Amino acid sequence: MSRILKRPMFRIGGSSNEGIVSMAQPRKNYEDGSDYSKRIAELKPVLREALGPGRSERDRFLDMLLRGSIRLASERPVGGGIIPTIAKSFQEPVEQYLKSGETEEALQRQIDLTAATQGISSVEAERLQRMKLQGEVAGQAEKLKLAKEELFMKSPVGVALGSSSKSVFNTLENYNRNKIPYYEKPLNINTNTKRVDTKQVEKIPVGVRFYDINGDFYVRTEKGYKSIYAESGEEVAPIVTEKKPGFFDKTKEQGASYDPRSWNKQKFYESLAKKNPPSTME
Repeated sequence: MSRILKRPMFRIGGSSNEGIVSMAQPRKNYEDGSDYSKRIAELKPVLREALGPGRSERDRFLDMLLRGSIRLASERPVGGGIIPTIAKSFQEPVEQYLKSGETEEALQRQIDLTAATQGISSVEAERLQRMKLQGEVAGQAEKLKLAKEELFMKSPVGVALGSSSKSVFNTLENYNRNKIPYYEKPLNINTNTKRVDTKQVEKIPVGVRFYDINGDFYVRTEKGYKSIYAESGEEVAPIVTEKKPGFFDKTKEQGASYDPRSWNKQKFYESLAKKNPPSTME
């Protein structure tokens, strides 16, 4: 038994919110409850100050003793001894003392009730006003968005996008809201490859999103770009930008070979071509 009482949970002092008694921590107020309780706590001292200080229990008790003593000193003895005489002398002062205590308690309850009523009313009024303002702000934001959407659809870019202009506008608004970098102008489609023009892609920084004239979205990568879903940003498939190989970049199948050694025929001809341009070698 003595060993059990030496456990930490039985030690005196320290925090009482640890271990097995952690569940006994004071309950945290809910969001709505905390608003009401704070406002009521703010109003109570204001109402008490406006009403003024009442008589303390000590003052009322001393007043009872003084009145009873005066009556006892002037009261004629009652048959039966001193105790009935004291009881008769203190009967009225005690009744007044108890009545004043009830009056003081009733007054405090009235102050608490008034503070609760005014606190709840003020919190509800503020909440209603806040909701009204939020509704007005949301309405103005929706009007602004519709106006911007109309301007976008009437702009040259929106006209070129056609039926995709609305979805592109919503995606760009989402990018602006989430601070996602994107290229503002739509890219043209190469008529031969049916893909985005490579030369335009090379001008876009890595990691920046862009879209083409059909309303499809992409993201720039180090080696090219990737097609993505506009809303989620999920990658669809990687696309490598096309780059035409130079004369010395051709493979064996294209008519040239490359020797990785430090000095070879290709490097010799490359150096010779730099020193003697083709116009002077005829």
